[in-house]
Amino acid sequence: MPVNNPADFGTYESGAKKLDYCRFCFVKGKFTEPGLTLDEMIEKVGKIVSEKRRVPVEEALATAREMLTKLKRWQRPPDGV
Repeated sequence: MPVNNPADFGTYESGAKKLDYCRFCFVKGKFTEPGLTLDEMIEKVGKIVSEKRRVPVEEALATAREMLTKLKRWQRPPDGV
């Protein structure tokens, strides 16, 4: 998710903003779905992108894979928060 609005950033346990992650993925210092794999996230995001942008699922999945593999969470194991 593009994070342009400060309200969309994730948070540390203290409530301070965690600038590396969005509010859907990281809340109060923890991932909301810690066991989620990259492939599962691609499927999840791909479906949302397909519905919201009204593009074919295959195109949305390719876009999701391209975007997600560049994000910090998917660059290293999730325990390296």
